[in-house]
Amino acid sequence: MEYDEGNQLLTIDLKLGGIKLQELAEFSDVKIIRLNNCENQIKLPTEFKSFKNLHSIYCYARLDYNYECPANVELFSQLRHLKLWSGCDLESIPKLLTIENLEIVICDPSKDTEVLIPKFPALKKLVLRGSVNENKILSSRICEFKELVDLSLISCGLSSLPKEIKLLKALKKIELNRLDFTQFPKELCEMSWLETISFHNHLIELPEKLSNLTNLKELNLSRVFNFGTTEPVEDLSGNTVKMNPIPTVLSKLSSLESLNLDFCGRKW
Repeated sequence: MEYDEGNQLLTIDLKLGGIKLQELAEFSDVKIIRLNNCENQIKLPTEFKSFKNLHSIYCYARLDYNYECPANVELFSQLRHLKLWSGCDLESIPKLLTIENLEIVICDPSKDTEVLIPKFPALKKLVLRGSVNENKILSSRICEFKELVDLSLISCGLSSLPKEIKLLKALKKIELNRLDFTQFPKELCEMSWLETISFHNHLIELPEKLSNLTNLKELNLSRVFNFGTTEPVEDLSGNTVKMNPIPTVLSKLSSLESLNLDFCGRKW
């Protein structure tokens, strides 16, 4: 077991001795436990219940390994953050009433989302990460995460969003990264309560209805505009380069405080 005192992170390699009960008392101030090389199912010691600062458990496995959610995880009412990386059997996850932040690798964003919904009733932040998925859809039941404030959909094969996403009235922040979108989702343009959007998929233009986002404070469009018509402009060094014009609709975002257009527009 290795302890990072600065981050109060305890790393346990399950292939190198696993959890050593006789040493746990040394780490009673731990905040994060990281389990490496998860296989099958491990049983978390009930001693963790007395670790008052413990708020996060991270589980990692090799890409070609499957494992079950650690047994006893539901006993630790102090937990708020759970990370289940590649290979976790979603059916093995118990109902976790206190988890507010879930990061998980999935195979099917439709079916897998529906498995997760009843297991995480208090969820406020959700990161769904795929593994080179294609031609997938997100379940319309995503709207049942009624307390969700922060949603990230990464590399999970989506090319659109369900219209029901507009029912997430508590949602303030959304990230869409490395997906198959060919246009900016119209559903987001109807969610005026959004405050932060990170969109990292190639586009030619933005919809005029983006101006409906009157509460949007932060917009990250880095690496988005690398296609379409370009115009010659002079960069800061006096060199002429061809770049896409900045969409005029951005000037209509009245609450915008931060705009990221890094690596946009240049023809590589």
